[in-house]
Amino acid sequence: RAKIQEAVFADNQRLKETLQQARGVGTLLGGSRLMEEVRNKIMIAGPSNASVLLTGDTGTGKEVAARAIHVHSPRAEKPLIAVNCSAIPSTLFESELFGHEKGSFTGATATMKGKFELADGGTLFLDEISALPLELQPKLLRVLEERSFCRVGSSEEHKVDVRVISASNTDLQGAIRANHFRDDLYHRLNVIPIQLPTLRERKEDIAALAQAFLTEFSMGAKTFDGEALEYLSRLEWKGNVRELRNTVERISIFTSVNSVSAAAVRDVGIGTVSAGSADSRSVLLTLLQSKSGQENLIENLERELIDLALQQSNGNAAEAARVLGVHRNALLRRIEKYDLR
Repeated sequence: RAKIQEAVFADNQRLKETLQQARGVGTLLGGSRLMEEVRNKIMIAGPSNASVLLTGDTGTGKEVAARAIHVHSPRAEKPLIAVNCSAIPSTLFESELFGHEKGSFTGATATMKGKFELADGGTLFLDEISALPLELQPKLLRVLEERSFCRVGSSEEHKVDVRVISASNTDLQGAIRANHFRDDLYHRLNVIPIQLPTLRERKEDIAALAQAFLTEFSMGAKTFDGEALEYLSRLEWKGNVRELRNTVERISIFTSVNSVSAAAVRDVGIGTVSAGSADSRSVLLTLLQSKSGQENLIENLERELIDLALQQSNGNAAEAARVLGVHRNALLRRIEKYDLR
């Protein structure tokens, strides 16, 4: 245990020095080879004006990486404007990105600048780019190539100097094959590709991450002992760094001791039930028996499952679609069918 704690302390010190030198890398912590590669790519990508495409599972730190790239760029003193593409209704997308003139559509009571104008001179971060409506993709491509756009309801050209960083937790190549994403736009966005690894690919980083988060949340008052760090490293973190961070925050709140043991972690309820421990067929059999004879059982179960996925993803349809293993458009049709909005 003492050796583990010494190793974690040394790793934290080294990471602290690295982050002080590479300002803006934020919570992209970890001494694994994969994270070293990510940080190196960020340092190289930052000074350029090239578009960057960040890929990786939910919770791997894509937005943190985007902010780090911005901080390492000559645009650091200019705005970084973040847009969650999955959170914008398709009817308002063009207005959100390019702005609109007063009276250009119902509800346009005043002229509004779009995200491109607001990010002029700086960086525009397009998160969940796969949710961008197909009909708007040629317009985004034109802006990337021409560096100009027109507000909705106007023919006046506006010139902008914006660096675009996009991110996706879905397979864009698959979206291209399914004709949901333009191949030419993909290549324009993917000048510098950076893949964010999952925690299962860098388990050796879990202990250092957990301790760093606990130090942050307890303002340096609490530490994990070696056994607790071993225990946390053995758990499955499907939500990746975001899930680990939220979990450590909960541990910090509900533990009163300064040296947090594995027993204290379990007492908080962390890892006591493994997501894969229950046999899925047994669960389904119990469910079937309890609801036997119910009218439209399959549809009712589908509705409940979609509703649960939306709750788990905080209403994010793209994330819920990823969890359920369906395309976002297919999920949106079911959401409308079951009136789950």
